[in-house]
Formats: sequence, C-alpha cells, structure tokens
Amino acid sequence: MSKDEYVQLNKEVLGSWLTVNRICNFRCKWCYAEGTRYTSEDSMSLELARNLIDFQAEIGVKEVLLIGGEPTLWKYLFEALDLISQRGMKSTMITNGVLLANENFLEKLSLSGIGNIVISLKSGNERQHEKTTGTSKFNEVKKALRNINKLGLKASCSITVNSLLLNNLQEILEVAAENGAQLMGLNFCTTTFQDGVPQKGFMPDPRDIVEKVVENFDEMVKTMNGNISISQSLPLCLWPQSFLEELERQNIITYGCHIQKRNGLIFDSKGNVLVCSCLYDFPIGTFGKDFKNASSFKEFWLSEEVADIYDRIITYPSKSCIECSKYKICGGGCPLHWFVNKPEHIIPQLNMEL
Repeated sequence: MSKDEYVQLNKEVLGSWLTVNRICNFRCKWCYAEGTRYTSEDSMSLELARNLIDFQAEIGVKEVLLIGGEPTLWKYLFEALDLISQRGMKSTMITNGVLLANENFLEKLSLSGIGNIVISLKSGNERQHEKTTGTSKFNEVKKALRNINKLGLKASCSITVNSLLLNNLQEILEVAAENGAQLMGLNFCTTTFQDGVPQKGFMPDPRDIVEKVVENFDEMVKTMNGNISISQSLPLCLWPQSFLEELERQNIITYGCHIQKRNGLIFDSKGNVLVCSCLYDFPIGTFGKDFKNASSFKEFWLSEEVADIYDRIITYPSKSCIECSKYKICGGGCPLHWFVNKPEHIIPQLNMEL
C-alpha cells in the first residue's frame, strides 16, 4: 500500500478505546487479555487519562470506549467520564456488569455523563456462568440489567460467540430479554496470545459459527424484537448470500473492523498505541513519546512505518480473496484468525463472486 493510499484511508479517527486497567473480577476462559495476568498495578493514572481525553478531543474523536480488565474497578472511572462529557465526546463502557447490581454505584455512574453501558454476557444459566467466569455472579449480572432500566438508561448487551457459548446462544438472549436488555450485539471470538504466542483457545470453527447463527437467527431476532446486531468478522464466502442480504436489508450487520478501516485508535493503560486489543504485547507507538498533539499524531499515524505495520497485518489470506467482489468490505475476515487457522482449510479455494 502506498503512503498516498494509506493517507486516503485515514482521513479521521472516529472512535477510540481507553484500556483503563487490567484487573478483573471475572476469569473468562476466552478472554483476549488473559495473558496480561490481570494485575492490579496495571492501571491508567488520572493524569494520563486526562491527557489522552484532551488529545482525543483535539483530533476529533467522536466516541471514547472504556475497556479493561474491568473498567468499573478503575478508581478514576467517574472523573474520566466527566472529562469525556465535558470535551463533547460520547462515552461507552464495556463491563461484565457485576458492580452495576449496586444501585448506588449505578446511580453515581449515571450522573457522571456516561453515554452507553454495554454488558458483556458470559452465560445463559448459573451453572454455565460459574464454569465460564469462575464466579457465582450470574444473578448480579441479571440484576444489573434491571437496574439500568430502572434509571432510564439503555441496557445493551453483547456476546462474544465462542466454543463454550455456541450451543446455547438462544438461552443467553432469552436471559437478556427477560431482564430488560434492549439491544444485543454478537461478535466472534478470535485469537488470544500468551507471552506473544498465538493461541486458538476457545475459537470455534468459523463454519460452525455460521451454521449456528443461521439456524437460530429468526428466533434470536424474535427474542430481541429485532434489536440485534452482528459484527461480522468472518470470511463472507462462508455465509449464505441470501442470509447476508436479509441482514443488510434489516440493517443489523456491520462489516470489517477499525483495523481494516483505519478509523479507530486503541490505547493501553500506559498510553501505548495498539493495532488491536488482542495484540497488547505489540505496541506501535506511545503517547508523549511518538506524538503528543494533533499535528505530531498526524505525522505518526500517516508515517510509512505505521502504514507498513497495517499492510503486513492486512493481507490477502487466500488467493480466492484477490478477485472477490466483496473483499473491500470483508477483508478476508479478522486477520488474527490466520495466526492459528490455515486459510485453505476455511476459505473456499476458488475465485468466487458472491
């Protein structure tokens, strides 16, 4: 990819992720950040958070997502949300929801300028919850959903579809709907890393994901009254075309990710820039060192070095992708898949037109 092409793809960063900590009160078996060891010392300082929020406002970021670890355990959460709101940006927090079972905590959160709260669901029943998270907090998660509705906030949920949850997605959606969830997002488990080594972990075969989602989708849509969304990160050639067309008609599918679109920016708790949250051991730059304001960031973000990093991550996984008419929106699926899967075993080996 030439620098001119890269610049054209990078007109603006629309969204940004702040990884505010690594500590977590769950131990989800498929967690992309398991290799960080969940240390409580790995937490963003208030000074760094303030500087990063000011910087993001300066470069025109529209939405800041707070992730962890578990962001509700971060001691500067309320201050950061106030700062984001003051700078005219929208905030979204991704959480396991446990602390939101405490009505006082949630009310304080609602007064701090929070935009969206997304509860990441880990199970469809208490027994499964203990198996997948190592905790007995299933009822607290359900209560959190009910509490969010009490305060008049929008209760959104997400499921990371993995091999432990693949066979009871409908049950999980029913739990969400029964407790007031107004929106459900599905995303698909990808590669994790341990000491820099890619692990397949709890990634299902992509073809199994397609089969289960297609099989259960009508019932899932009915359960959520149509308020469901799929973040599509698999090769599109695995899906029935008629199914994709229906999802597009209903406007309940998004394609690609910020890596392919070059419109997202991820900071870890130390201010390092990550290409992907899963690649937490491979920073590509650091706030305050490689850039500190809008002008120096533009130079960094559009540099040949950064363009080369993205270029090496986003490559055609298969010869079948080269002439595919859908490649621009598909990108061959999440590039992390190919750290552990062989494209020739997943992608149909022919130059197909969808």
